[in-house]
Amino acid sequence: MKTTHYSPSELEVSFSRILASLREEIESKLEGVEIINLARTPSENNPELKFSLKDLDGDLHEVVVRVTQLPDK
Repeated sequence: MKTTHYSPSELEVSFSRILASLREEIESKLEGVEIINLARTPSENNPELKFSLKDLDGDLHEVVVRVTQLPDK
């Protein structure tokens, strides 16, 4: 697959959408951590997913995943 557009690339957008769809599966593997919100920026360059989490102690945490496709070689 030859990528001609990287800002964002179709692959970045698809990959971020797939990751977001796995929210429940990710949460089930995070023992004692609840995903209370998932914010996506799918149409920007390097789409981001910001996971807002709450642990067993009630503490809030954020994890950000940025999807970046490197240029074809």
